Amino acid sequence: MPDAGLTLTQQPPLSPLVEVHADDTAHRLWKQIALDDDFQREFVAAVDDLIGDLDHRTAREERLREIGVTALGGVYAGMVPSLARADAEFFEVLRQNAQFGTPGRSVAGWHIEFEEVADGPLAVLRESDRTPTIAVRIDDAFGELRAEYREDIAWLLAELAGAVDLRIIATGRWQRRLAREYREHLPAVSEQCNAGLSENNITERVETARDVLDPDGRKVRILRQLADEASETLPYNQLYALHQTTKGAVRQCLTTSDDSLTELGLVETFSRTTENGNAVELLAAGRNLLDRLDSEIGRQQRLEAVVSDSRNPCDDSRVTPPAHEGRHRPAAEAEACCAEGGGGSGAETAPDRHRLPFHHQVRSAARHRYAAAASSATDGGIALVDHPIRVKDDRGEPHWYYDHETDRLLVGGEYDDPMQWWVCIALALANPRTFRHILTPDRFETGKLGDLLANHADLLRNSRCLGYLKDADATAEDYTDALLEAAEDLSELTRDLHHENYEDRNRFRGDILREAQGLAGTIVHLLDLADIDVVREARIPRFSRDFGESQQADLAETLSVGASIQSRYGESTAYRQLLESREDKRESAIPPTVDADDPFGELIGSFVVVGKSVDQLADPLRRRLSNRDVHEDAPEFSVPIPVEEATGRSQMAQAVQMMCRQKSIRPTRAATSMLAALTGTPYDAARALHNLASETKAPGRKLRLDEVRYGLSALKPTRLLSEMGKPALSKIVHALLVAETPLEQNDLAERADVSARSVRTYTDRLAAFDFIHQTEAGWRFALPFHTDKERGEDILPEFVSTDGDSTATGTFARDVLAEAIYDLLDLDRYADPEDPIGGALFADPGKVIPALRTGCDWLDPWITVVQTLIDADPVDRDSAGKTTPAIGVDPEQASLTAVAATKAD
Repeated sequence: MPDAGLTLTQQPPLSPLVEVHADDTAHRLWKQIALDDDFQREFVAAVDDLIGDLDHRTAREERLREIGVTALGGVYAGMVPSLARADAEFFEVLRQNAQFGTPGRSVAGWHIEFEEVADGPLAVLRESDRTPTIAVRIDDAFGELRAEYREDIAWLLAELAGAVDLRIIATGRWQRRLAREYREHLPAVSEQCNAGLSENNITERVETARDVLDPDGRKVRILRQLADEASETLPYNQLYALHQTTKGAVRQCLTTSDDSLTELGLVETFSRTTENGNAVELLAAGRNLLDRLDSEIGRQQRLEAVVSDSRNPCDDSRVTPPAHEGRHRPAAEAEACCAEGGGGSGAETAPDRHRLPFHHQVRSAARHRYAAAASSATDGGIALVDHPIRVKDDRGEPHWYYDHETDRLLVGGEYDDPMQWWVCIALALANPRTFRHILTPDRFETGKLGDLLANHADLLRNSRCLGYLKDADATAEDYTDALLEAAEDLSELTRDLHHENYEDRNRFRGDILREAQGLAGTIVHLLDLADIDVVREARIPRFSRDFGESQQADLAETLSVGASIQSRYGESTAYRQLLESREDKRESAIPPTVDADDPFGELIGSFVVVGKSVDQLADPLRRRLSNRDVHEDAPEFSVPIPVEEATGRSQMAQAVQMMCRQKSIRPTRAATSMLAALTGTPYDAARALHNLASETKAPGRKLRLDEVRYGLSALKPTRLLSEMGKPALSKIVHALLVAETPLEQNDLAERADVSARSVRTYTDRLAAFDFIHQTEAGWRFALPFHTDKERGEDILPEFVSTDGDSTATGTFARDVLAEAIYDLLDLDRYADPEDPIGGALFADPGKVIPALRTGCDWLDPWITVVQTLIDADPVDRDSAGKTTPAIGVDPEQASLTAVAATKAD
């Protein structure tokens, strides 16, 4: 016999004794159960088990009352013995069981409240050894009942769960609703639901979805369409266009059906301020489900790969055909397009990657990728992010994201070569949505931009070098049209390149590159005049594999040229004033008045270059920025452009803050520290928090540590403590984060797929730095389990700084390191001044950490982790002696030149 209790399930049990539908009042629901023949036989057997060994009726009544059968003031206990004796009252008692709580009816002449059923028939079952399985189906019919009826049913279910094996058959949506609305009546439902789908780990979500979704159904097709997007995001209206069905059918797949993608935890919907309607983004569980389906049944080959060129439609128009005409919407059609990679290593090294000839839709970037790039950016500089990224199906596809709250625009694309990338950037910047949502007529007509456009168009042309601007175009509407036309002309040039409509390929590519840089520069300066921040992202998935010295030099060159075009001193463009080789262009420019006390211009916005090992670009880029030759008449100013690696705590903190804002929660100091310490880059931290659902019940609450654990567990193992360069360590950490209970050593080794020796080595180190704790049940990570029991608990390494921690500033990295080394070293080594590691602790306070780095080769990255956890600024040992590169005239050199000229006179 199963134990009494309540179990949530989405599938009916194999052979329940009784199955009923909760679509009526509680007393009618009980009546269906009580009058069921199988239930009555089980009830009679339960009575016989309890009192069948007693001969006298009085003794039987007394036993029943003693065990709690007290309904009707004990009268019911006097009726029940007739069931064991099978006398004349046998069937009457069974009939009366069904009358509990029925309006206008009585039991043995007593009119009783429905609650008496708990001390009557259910008390008999509760005290017997019989636990029949009863299934109750909860669905929308239950939701249509009056509120008081639903509460009565919830009460009955709770009482039944104490006496029988109760199975509630409900979808995930109804399970969560029961937990939310009837927590007081059904605590068991709340516990199971919170430990189930809504708070489950990704593996369990995938298992549930695999059971209920058709691999060839529309819901899985929607998941694949989201996965095919670089942003893994699609607006509702685009999904409507992709599916030739009603909008309601698509919404049912997303949110309104019982097994919708949202309910299964595979996607999340969110409202977009800059676009019409809502959008849908893919979550980690959705990606993992597709991976599982692909591994089990394979994925149908892309349509584009099997359709011949002669039959694959190619539309050179910018107009998207209406979806209702039944025409397939090819991925090529877009508001804007991008150039062919052409030349270099782009097209030749990846011939089988999906790429349409020259039309490439500007896609919205995923919110978490925007947060990663924006937080990595160095204001007025170039950030290099050593982070592996996957290739895009269409490597010529630009991406775009506008954050209206911070007035920041992100544009970017995958980098193959200078021409291809700058065309992506230009067409993303000049995309129609830029003018719909950012450079609106109101922006054009107000503030500094409005004044200059209305009264000083010549200054905008000759100082800011705004292209495509004529006096006749000096209105918001006309200038917008001119810029959109320029973007279309650029697209036409890429079409001519594809069709080989040129005399000299290299020269023609150079023309396209100049047009793209000019258009991009114009839009960036307009955004600057309108006080809009702009981040340009170059994504290079093949950097570590394909980028040798020549490709790195090309990248450094094109970034330095683009940066100078998009820099300014006052209202003057830096490139025109400092680097322009064409004399007629220099003569038309209005020279700036240089302030000798402040001879420094600035780069507008920032650039972010991301890819595995792109930090190798730092020195070539610094050299190229510093060594650009200025023309002889250049004014005496320079533009400092710092080149930095985005690995500091400040960038991590910004990424966490941005992601928390997206999820309607607030970051904490401890949560930020743990995310920064365990992940390698802001891209990892943003991806981790991306997998949390948005907070709707208590917007503005703090980010919980169990949510940090859940987000980290969704990352690939290689992205945890990646700076250590120890794959086995990363796997062990990941296995501990995924686990919902402590793990013994053998189990940990098996789950992490590493050797027992690796487990011993790395658990010692993790324990020394208090990342893991050993319990009687095994090792556990020092974060709360993502379960109902530990939700909201503050479980952390003991030295992590927390909000309001007044001692944080007094926690020194060397103190933490000394304690860790004490745990790792034998006592004689720890106390030996001559030992390479223990002896380092005897050094002067300021020399302890350098000595430890010298004495122990594996300790260096752990030092950075400790500094991150205590919220201390790590010392950049590589920054010593570095200077910020600058384009232009060095002020000191200018002063010497002036002095020399004076002496000559």
